[in-house]
Amino acid sequence: MVARPFAAPRPRGQTLRRRRPAAAVLAAWGLEAAPLRLLAQRGASLFRVDAPAGRYVLRLYGARSPSTAQIRSELLWLRALGTDAGPTVPEPVATPGGDLVVEARDPAVPEPCRAGLQRWVPCPGEALVSA
Repeated sequence: MVARPFAAPRPRGQTLRRRRPAAAVLAAWGLEAAPLRLLAQRGASLFRVDAPAGRYVLRLYGARSPSTAQIRSELLWLRALGTDAGPTVPEPVATPGGDLVVEARDPAVPEPCRAGLQRWVPCPGEALVSA
């Protein structure tokens, strides 16, 4: 079986090919052994990350996504919102080196992927449901 080009209109196949760079980028946060579960594919691929230290959301951006500077700006904005007494927002998690955005490359994905990690915000009643 011949693999389709990445840009071929099969979003599920594109997401599966993004799983490897998603797993690789987790090493920047020291979470390389944490399992990934696909949550959504809408421009960016969203993965749930279940680690001993807690639950996170990894957002993996593709070629048509905002620039690294724009992604970093969004994450800094979320961080600032989280310090106010406003709504609960997903808290951005920096790498041990202080980076909020990490880039990953994989031969199966033609463009570099940028990623940001955020703490999981549980839904009301979620604690009653097992992971």
